[in-house]
Amino acid sequence: MPLIGARLWFAATAGCALAGVVISAITAANDAHERSHPAAARAVNAFVFFTIQSHLLVGAAAVLLVLKLNRSSTAFAVLRLSSIGGHHCHGARVPRGPRTPLDLKSWDAVGASSGSR
Repeated sequence: MPLIGARLWFAATAGCALAGVVISAITAANDAHERSHPAAARAVNAFVFFTIQSHLLVGAAAVLLVLKLNRSSTAFAVLRLSSIGGHHCHGARVPRGPRTPLDLKSWDAVGASSGSR
C-alpha cells in the first residue's frame, strides 16, 4: 500500500505541474494586453520563463517516479535536485501572496498574478 500511495502522490504532483504549464501557456496566448505577436508565439514564449521551466522539471521527475520509484542514476538525481532547487529559488523570489485582494474574473488574472510574465 505505501508504494501505491507514493505513486499517487507523484502522479498528483505531475498533474499539478502540467496544469500550471497549460494554464500559463493558455493565459499567455489569450493575453488581452499583448496583441503585437500571434497567439501561438505568445504561448511558446511562456516557456522561456523560469517558473514554467521549473514546473517542467518537477513534472518530469514526478512522472519518472510514478513509472519507477527506486531510481538511482546520477542523471535522475541531477533532474530531481534541479527541480527542487528551481522551486526553492522561485519560492524565494516570488512574494508570498497578493499585496491587494484579487478579484479573479478570468483566467487572465490567474496568469498575470503567477509571476510568469
